[in-house]
Order: sequence, then C-alpha cells, then structure tokens
Amino acid sequence: MPCHERHNQLPPEGVGKRSSRLGSKLLLPLVIVLSWVYTFSQTVASVVLEKQERVKELLAVMGVSRGVQWSGWMLEGLCSSIITCIVLSLRLKFGGLAERSDVTIILLLLVSFVIAMMSFAMLVSTFFSRATLAGLAAVSIYLLPVFTGIATSLFCNVALAEACLVLANSEDSGVGLQWANINDPAGPGESYTVTGAIGMLWLDAVLYAVLAWYIENVFPGEFGVPKHFYFFLQKSYWLRTPSPKDASTLPAPHGNLANSNFLEPEPENAVVGVSIDSLGKVFGKKDAVKGLSLNFYENQISCFLGHNGAGKTTTISMLTGTCTPSSGTARLYGLDIRKDMDAIRANMGVCPQHNVLFNGLTVEEHLLFFGRIKEMSEKELKGDIDMMLSEMDLEEKRKAFANTLSGGMKRKLSVGMAFVGGSKVVFLDEPTAGVDPFSRRGIWELLVKFRK
Repeated sequence: MPCHERHNQLPPEGVGKRSSRLGSKLLLPLVIVLSWVYTFSQTVASVVLEKQERVKELLAVMGVSRGVQWSGWMLEGLCSSIITCIVLSLRLKFGGLAERSDVTIILLLLVSFVIAMMSFAMLVSTFFSRATLAGLAAVSIYLLPVFTGIATSLFCNVALAEACLVLANSEDSGVGLQWANINDPAGPGESYTVTGAIGMLWLDAVLYAVLAWYIENVFPGEFGVPKHFYFFLQKSYWLRTPSPKDASTLPAPHGNLANSNFLEPEPENAVVGVSIDSLGKVFGKKDAVKGLSLNFYENQISCFLGHNGAGKTTTISMLTGTCTPSSGTARLYGLDIRKDMDAIRANMGVCPQHNVLFNGLTVEEHLLFFGRIKEMSEKELKGDIDMMLSEMDLEEKRKAFANTLSGGMKRKLSVGMAFVGGSKVVFLDEPTAGVDPFSRRGIWELLVKFRK
C-alpha cells in the first residue's frame, strides 16, 4: 500500500513577532493622531461658541485684548491635555508599543503637538461663526492631511505621524528612541528625525498663531472693526495711545451741528465726553444711521429714543467698536473710534442689549472679574462690589451662579458689570428690559448715583 506522508508547515520562529511589530508600526501613528480628534473639534467649537454668544465681543469691549483671550484658551487646552499626554506616554511605554524608548522624549513630543494643535484650533476658529458647523468642519480639517497623503509638516498632525513612524522604526530595531539617537533618521535614505518633528511642531505653533492674529485683525467677522491689511506696519498699532484718563484735557470737536432754532444750545463750561460727527452706517442699501452729529457731556445721562429699527443699538455698536461706521466718526475724550479703540476701551463699560454671562461664575465673581480688567486695586474693588450688590439688591445672591438667577437679576448684574471698576464712559443698551418695576426704579437710582 502506498504510504502518504503529511508535513505540517510551521512559520519560522519570529515571523509572528515581526508581523505584530509591523502592525504596531502601521497603527501607532494613526492611533495617536486620531486620539486627539475630539479635543481639537471641541476646542474649535468652544472658541466659536464664545464668539456666537457674543462673550468674545463683550470681553473685547471691556478691554480684554484678543491675545489675552486666546492665551486663556491655549492655557486651558494645555492644562486639560497635559494629563492625557502623561497617561498616553506611560501607556506607550509600559503597554508594549514603545517599551524600549525614553518616556520623556515621548512626553515632549506629545506636549509639543498639543501646543501646535491648540494654535491650529485658534486659526481654524477664525473662519467660522457657528459652533456646530465649526465642530464638524474641524474634524475634516484635522483628518484631511492624514488621509490624503499631504506629506508636509506644516500640518501638525502630519508632523506627529511622521515622528511616530520614527519611533516605531526605532522600536523595531530593538534600540528604541533615546536621547542619544534622537537625531537619527527613520531609516536608510530617510532624513526625517524626531528632533526635526519637534522643531516643526513649534514652528507650526508660531505660524498658526501669527496667521490667526492677522486674520482676526483684518477680518474680525460680524462684530469688530477690521484693520488695514498692512496694520502691522503702522506705528500707531505698536505704540500705546493715551487712555481717556491721559487724554481728558485734549480738545474734542463739537461736530458739524448746523445752527438751528430746533437744536439746544451748547452748554457752557461743560466737558465733552463723547462727540459724534456725521456718523453713518449702511446695511446693503438701507441707512441704519445717517449723518448723526451730537455731543454728550460729563456728569450727564444722555438717552437715545426711537422705535425699533431706528438705529439706537447700531449707534452704540459703532461707539463701542463692535460695528464699523460706513461714514463719519466719533471721539471719546479726544480719541477716535476708528483709530484708538483699544485705548478707549480701557475705561469703558458696556451693558449689551442681551445678557452675556458666564454660567460657571457667581454674581460676586462676575463683578470681581470685570473690576480686575479695569485694573482697580483689590481694596477699592471690594468696596465697589459690596456697594454695587447692596444698591442692586443682589447681596443675598452674592454666591449664586449666574444660571440660577431670574431674568431681572441677570439684567441687574449686567448693569453692575458695566459700572464696576470706575468706568469713565458707560453705554447701556435697554438696561431695564425684562426688569420688574421695583428693580427698574433701583436701576434708575443707580444710574443717577453714578452719573458723576
């Protein structure tokens, strides 16, 4: 009988391990890059939401520069992500994917990426005005360079992916990524190194920040005054303009007011605080404000009266720098709203038409925050806050969060935020809207008290 002999073909020793390492090498860059998609998307959406809810506008009007606002987002993102960086570094080190590599190098790489990613998020946020759309678009913008093969390190996620490939190759070689070989390329014929990747990430961070700064100044969106495309070449942008306190003695023009029996004569010995000169705003083909000229004086309360759509809010928006005039100008203590808005805002308070509050802050913290913006001393600010809470009948709500207040209380808090810190010029847009008669009387008395 014929004999049939059967041999079991077993793979050579080490093939399974090499296949596993090959899989890890291919998956490592993708997994690490994808692990930050949610963080990037939420950061972009949160920044745009702040713009959408006009919080960014209020902070700017109160004197908080764009740089300070973005620095706050950068610090918040870095602080919340540093724990993730540490956990991910330890997971790679002790999870078998990068067991031979120095964990401090991995941590440095991830932290550098987070800084570049946050800067990229600030840049992306400048192109959107709706948070939901921005969050969805951010995912596509983040993943597009990875899956389309755009091999340029000017995209921070591509730089991270390339660095992860070097890390995987060093692990595959049995040496791992160490400080001694951090400048070594990924392999023969390759030039990309981890040092180069980290350097590119920091370069990316600076490049994104500069682009975001430029776009935000030239194209500020719906709320804001755009600057010339060459604004960074102007000396006035870099040199400080005197604040209203410094400029209180500067002569202010009285505007082109025509002589008429229907106009009240100019008061004698009165200091002009706000001078509006032929101010106009056009939306499409409609004149929202046309040729407005008048003066407001110190120690006086002046009001705009008119029906809906008469241009009251538009005028206030132009005076506070959230809307660009189509014609004419205005001066606050001699400072032009077209040129010196940053200096004007140093001592300006604003209560917008709609409440803009932080749900995570208490009533006292709101007043403290905006008082600190005005650089008021701690002792003076404490007394100012105590008086403000007493006058507005909010003493019992001192420690209450903003989202727990009634509509009338929120309105009173918004008025208090405009006055706290000794603002020299205060704009109130329908300050008593939605307030009960008793509270309305209290706000009126508060305005009279702070008139001087």
